[in-house]
Amino acid sequence: MMMLMIAGSFVCSSAAFATYTPKAAAPEAAAKSGEKIVDAGNKHCPIEGELVSGKEFVTYKGVRYGLCCHGCNKTFLKNPEKYIAQMKATGEIK
Repeated sequence: MMMLMIAGSFVCSSAAFATYTPKAAAPEAAAKSGEKIVDAGNKHCPIEGELVSGKEFVTYKGVRYGLCCHGCNKTFLKNPEKYIAQMKATGEIK
């Protein structure tokens, strides 16, 4: 993950980005593709442990996981099973 300094504040960034899907548009996108996407319901980012933003998500095997920032998607997708197992072990998801 790369940190950029813009106007005196740090912004979470990444060289490779997953597709951004706003929360409201996600069901429509799934309906168009015929794929059913289920929301994991996690309240904390599996990477940083911060509260999810409600605007950043990553979808893996038909399940959408909330993230705290756009930069966390690359880390999650490098080893999604690891982060899913951690969320299950802590009770964050079922």
